[in-house]
Amino acid sequence: MASAAKGLRRLPLSYDESDFENSARNIVYEINPHWRTDPGPVVIKRFTEGIMNTLLKLTKEAPGRSDIENDNDAVLLRSYGRDSDIMIDREMEVTTHMLLSDRDLAAPLLARFEQGLLYKFNPGRVCTEKDFQQEPIWRAVAARLGEWHARLPLPNIEDMTDSDSKPPPSRPRTIWTVMQEWLDALPSKTEGQRHQQKLLQEEFGRCSRELNGEGGEDIGNYILGHCDLLSANVIIPPEENSAGDDLARQVHFIDFEYAVPCPPAYDLANHFSEWAGYDCDYHLLPTRSTRRRFIEQYLEYYGRHAERSENLSVDQLCHEVDTYRGMPGLVWGVFSLIQQEISEVKFDWPLFAERKLAEFWTWRRETDGSREKDGEDVPTRERKWGAE
Repeated sequence: MASAAKGLRRLPLSYDESDFENSARNIVYEINPHWRTDPGPVVIKRFTEGIMNTLLKLTKEAPGRSDIENDNDAVLLRSYGRDSDIMIDREMEVTTHMLLSDRDLAAPLLARFEQGLLYKFNPGRVCTEKDFQQEPIWRAVAARLGEWHARLPLPNIEDMTDSDSKPPPSRPRTIWTVMQEWLDALPSKTEGQRHQQKLLQEEFGRCSRELNGEGGEDIGNYILGHCDLLSANVIIPPEENSAGDDLARQVHFIDFEYAVPCPPAYDLANHFSEWAGYDCDYHLLPTRSTRRRFIEQYLEYYGRHAERSENLSVDQLCHEVDTYRGMPGLVWGVFSLIQQEISEVKFDWPLFAERKLAEFWTWRRETDGSREKDGEDVPTRERKWGAE
C-alpha cells in the first residue's frame, strides 16, 4: 500500500475543546458543506467510555428521515489528547486505519484535521467488561481477531511517513520498538524516577531475551495487532446490521492508535488482560479453559482467511499466550507513568501505573520462583489466570 496516509484529505483546522460544539461543527462542515444550510440541526453526542481522546458523533437530523438513515450519514470526530504524539505514531495509525477500511474491517476515514481524524460512524453499542463474560460476545471477538490477524499485511516502512522531507524509520516499528520509545520517554527528573527507569529498562531487556531469544525479534512471524483491545474498543452492532451466522461480523473493533506488528500471542495476552477493565478486577479474567476455547475460535477464523499456511496448534498458542501474560502489565505500566506527567485527563494514572506494574512483578515472581520460595500466597491475578 503506497504511502496511504498521503492521500487522505488534510483540513487546516484545529479542534477547540473550550468551544467544542462550534469547533466540531466547523470542522465537519468542511467535508459536508451542505450541512450548514440543509434543514435540521447538527446534533453532537460525546462518548465517554474512552479516557485518552475526545470522541464526538455529529448527526444531521434531517426532517423526514429515520434515525437509522441519519446514522448512516453521521460522522465521528476524534481529537487526540495533549502531547499524545509522544506516545503514538499518527502516520502509522492512519496507514493502519486505511488498511482496515480497504478490507471492510473499519469505517472509512474521511479527513484529518490538526489534531485528529474524521471517519464514518458505525452504529452499535460499546462493549463492557461484563459483555466479555458472555460466550457469544467473546467468541465473536475471537473470530474477528482471527480474521484481523490473517488478512492485514504488515505496513511497509515507506508508508510510515506522510512527509517527503521526513525520512521513514530505519526499521519497522514493533511492540518492542514502541516499548523502547516509551521507556526513553519516562520522566527522569528525580533520583527516584531515574532509578525506576533503569530498573524497568533492565526488565525490558530481560523480557526481550527471554521471549525473543538471543537472536532478537523474528518479525516474519508477526501480525498487525490491535494491541489495545479493551471493552471500549469493541462495538456490538444493532441486530439488523449483523451478518447472520458469521461470528466475525457480530462485533467491530475501533481505535487503532496502538496497532503495531507484534507476536499473535502478545495481542491475545493483552486482550485477555483487558477483561479486568480499568478497575483491574482480576476475578473477571478468563480461566484457562475459556482462553483455550477462545483460541480455538480464533484459529478457526484465522485459518479461513489466512493467505499463508500457519502451523500453530491450540496447545502451542495457549502456551505462548501464558508466556506473554506479564508483558501487558509492563507496557501499560510504563505508559501510565508517562501519562501521569503529561495527561490532562481526569484519571488516576499513578494508581493505574501501580496496578499494571504490579501485574508484571507478580508474573515475574511467579515465573522465577521467588514467590513460592518466600512462602507467599499466589496473587489474585495469577491465581485466576491459572484456574481451570
